[in-house]
Amino acid sequence: MRLFEVVAQAGFADTLTALGPEQGVVDVWCGAEDEAGRQTIHLLVDDAHRQAVLDRLQAMLGSSPEARILLLPVDAVLPRPPETDAED
Repeated sequence: MRLFEVVAQAGFADTLTALGPEQGVVDVWCGAEDEAGRQTIHLLVDDAHRQAVLDRLQAMLGSSPEARILLLPVDAVLPRPPETDAED
C-alpha cells in the first residue's frame, strides 16, 4: 500500500475523490479547505496500481503549478482492506 497526499486547489477535490477501486484506490478522504483555497486529499492505493494512479494524478494536476503530490509508504493498514484479484 501507498498513501498519496495531494495538495491542490479545492476545485480538484471532486475529480480526485472520483478515482475509485477500478483505478486501485482503496480509500479516499479529504481535509478542510485552507485560507488559500487549497485542500489535501488522501488516497490509499494498492501497490499494483501506484504508478497508474501517479500518472493519472500528474495528468490531472500538471497545469496547476501550486499542486503537490506526495507518495508515502504505508507500514500497516487496519482494518485490512479486502483482498483484490491479482489480475486487476
